[in-house]
Amino acid sequence: MARFDIYALNRTEVPYVLEVQADLLSDLASVVVVPLVMADSVRAETMRKLKPQITINGHDFS
Repeated sequence: MARFDIYALNRTEVPYVLEVQADLLSDLASVVVVPLVMADSVRAETMRKLKPQITINGHDFS
């Protein structure tokens, strides 16, 4: 896996994950990912910069 790659999970609630693990930790047998959910299902929050919007195949995710 490469840092900041997006992987499809084929799940309704969390269709994609964003891999954020640095190469520094590549020897570990685990990977750090961020779940991406449909943007319209996420409530409005005050700290939007911590949850940027990503467009995948014409759909917005946060």
